[in-house]
Amino acid sequence: MDSESFVHVLRIAVRDPAITQTIGYIAAPPGRKIPDDVKEMSSWYNNLNDNDKRMLSAILEKAVDSAMFGFLSVLDGTRAIEERHLKGRLKLSYVGAEETLLNSPDGPLLHELYS
Repeated sequence: MDSESFVHVLRIAVRDPAITQTIGYIAAPPGRKIPDDVKEMSSWYNNLNDNDKRMLSAILEKAVDSAMFGFLSVLDGTRAIEERHLKGRLKLSYVGAEETLLNSPDGPLLHELYS
């Protein structure tokens, strides 16, 4: 796995399910003991017209994309998570038949591949 395929797999395994599962959970919350806030969200969502539901889905896509971009920026080291004088570096490796550094300082930036 290289950086590009890693980002592609993140879209399929993380981004897309975050959006569809959130909408599904709000549209039809599972279980018998549904929290009150989820009941309220579900009632609100189910009273939206189709256009408003599409708009909400688009907003969720933007929010998830923003979170994914930010997280990948942290992995790339372009978004700080520590004070300047404590600057370190995160390393993300895929270990298969070989070990591949997915966020190599010499390779493509993950957040740029995502966007």
